[in-house]
Amino acid sequence: MIKESQPLSSMATGFAGVIQNHQGDDFYQGRLIELGFTCGERVEILRRTPFGDFIVDIRSAMIALRKEEAFCLLVSHD
Repeated sequence: MIKESQPLSSMATGFAGVIQNHQGDDFYQGRLIELGFTCGERVEILRRTPFGDFIVDIRSAMIALRKEEAFCLLVSHD
């Protein structure tokens, strides 16, 4: 069964899901992969900053993502 994937930037606080793919700017994609945002990893949105950026949990680490970076991550519900 193929799961519908959407950009992480379109998800609400509390979302937990799995990274399915990457999209967008090559620079952001490379940076995200270096930080451990690889396909198959579970990611959870912990909160949003006042400017609309994201604080996420991945591999038991809290990482801040800009909206542009979150848009590059295609995720689906676990």
